[in-house]
Amino acid sequence: MEISKNEALDLLRKWQEDGHHLFYLIQGVGDHCLAGGRGKIHALTEVSLRLATDHPADLSQSLFFVDIPLVEGTEYAYHEAGEFMGADNFLETDPSARTLIITVSPMNLRFGLATHSVPR
Repeated sequence: MEISKNEALDLLRKWQEDGHHLFYLIQGVGDHCLAGGRGKIHALTEVSLRLATDHPADLSQSLFFVDIPLVEGTEYAYHEAGEFMGADNFLETDPSARTLIITVSPMNLRFGLATHSVPR
């Protein structure tokens, strides 16, 4: 279901406040998976979302992040568990899982973010 940028920002703020870990998937042109992992929302503004990603204990956390530009032309879609095509790639089986898809058309990139009702 398509949602507005304001609705997406509200959802992301809620996930940040609740301390959810997010599973993320980054896709390029042709739905090729470029990267995936898990992290938390580190910073959120009107123009950018930064995830601090999980990392090995012996490496600096500053080396592991994902920045998602929230520029003009970006589209947002919210999905209930399992509705997002390709969700099996990064979602655990959980009937409470929710997915936000951020499509940054100017960059030909799509970011899938999934969380669960209970923070991990």
